[in-house]
Amino acid sequence: MVQTEEEEMAIARARQQGFTPRRYGRDLAFWIPEHLELREIIERFDGIPLNSISRQPVRLEHIYMEVTST
Repeated sequence: MVQTEEEEMAIARARQQGFTPRRYGRDLAFWIPEHLELREIIERFDGIPLNSISRQPVRLEHIYMEVTST
C-alpha cells in the first residue's frame, strides 16, 4: 500500500515500472509482478514524496474486490 500526496505521479511511475495500480476503497496499491525488497520498491519511486509504503501479500478481500468490481 502507498500513501502519497502525489497519487497520479506515483501511478504513472508504477505503470512505467510494470506495476499494476489498484484502488481498494481509499487505499492505493500496486501489484508487482516480481519479488522486490521494500528498499528496491522505494528506489523505483525516487523523486516522489511518499508518506508511507508497505509490502503486503494479496489477500482474499483484494481478490473479492477485483472479482466483484466489474
